[in-house]
Amino acid sequence: GCVRREWFSAFRNKTNFVFTINDREKKIAVELFPNAHVAVSGNPEWEDFCFPKYTLKEVRERFRVADDEIMVLSPGHKSPVITAFLWGSVIEALSQSGMNHKKLRVFFSLHPGDPHAPAVYGDFMNYCSLLVSVVPENSMSTVDMIPGCDIFINSASTTGIAAHFQRKPVIDYFGEIALTRSETVFGTRIWEPCKSGASCDVYGNIQELSRTIMLFLRDPLFSSKRRAEQARLFPLIEKRGQAVEIMSNTLGMYAKKK
Repeated sequence: GCVRREWFSAFRNKTNFVFTINDREKKIAVELFPNAHVAVSGNPEWEDFCFPKYTLKEVRERFRVADDEIMVLSPGHKSPVITAFLWGSVIEALSQSGMNHKKLRVFFSLHPGDPHAPAVYGDFMNYCSLLVSVVPENSMSTVDMIPGCDIFINSASTTGIAAHFQRKPVIDYFGEIALTRSETVFGTRIWEPCKSGASCDVYGNIQELSRTIMLFLRDPLFSSKRRAEQARLFPLIEKRGQAVEIMSNTLGMYAKKK
């Protein structure tokens, strides 16, 4: 959705090249940038998501998560208001799920852009019947933790894209603040992975969030349909540098014509 961002509008008639992540984005770019050559290159920064630094076993051993425990991972937002709403909703939903609390391990990873110290979010650990850990960025990044989790609950984050590439069950949970911010930044309240069905979107409803979590954990067919969409929307690559190579070749062909 970045091609829709309003602060690019002044350059739309002046731009020669636009590189997009997939064919769907290309169609939007062609309409918005009438004088540009639009090419599907993929995102160079997303390529690392295809090559995780740690294995499932290594992550779970690092955080002492047993094989029979459910590891729930939820990244914070740079906005503490969105973070608090998201994490509070996750706790409420898991508390109402009927699952054995002793088999649940909940990890809240702090956004590197959040100016608040981990202590600000201490209530999530201190006043909760679930076993909750707040993980700072310098302990392990959210992206590096993803291989070990069983379910990933976020609010339209880049780390959610990483979870899609690693074929994890992804839920995008939105409150009104997050939706309004998305509309301001992206020009839409719709998050593309939700629109395609790669992730499940839930809007401020604790019961629906709890039900969706249980569907992912207990319904293999439900999960497999989401994985199929993930594979279509976020195809894995075989080598790093593929996106930059496409960009370079495109620009090179243009230079030869000149």
